[in-house]
Amino acid sequence: MKCAKTITCSVIFLIAGCQSIPVYVPDHTVFVDGDTLVYDGMISGEAVLEALRAVRESNTPVKKLTITSQGGDISAGIELGFFIKEQNWDVEVSYAFLPALTMCFPPPKASLLMRIRC
Repeated sequence: MKCAKTITCSVIFLIAGCQSIPVYVPDHTVFVDGDTLVYDGMISGEAVLEALRAVRESNTPVKKLTITSQGGDISAGIELGFFIKEQNWDVEVSYAFLPALTMCFPPPKASLLMRIRC
């Protein structure tokens, strides 16, 4: 009987502990300002797609990326990095979580300007 109560309690705690916990993803801002793509926020698939659309729909050619990010989805970051490389953009990093820099690497022949805030 004592063993049955222990098993029942264990199952209840297991079920209660496996409830889904909502994850809050902060908003992002992506827009083209002159010849600069401004990307502010976490790197996510949705934000990267929005950035690519903004560049393609822009009336002026984009030559530079200004990014402020604390990281995010590595697959989306790699995709953004390949797009930066294809476009041969200059990159200005206003603030970043340093591992996020590995996702948005500067392409050859382009510059990288970092402004690190402490």
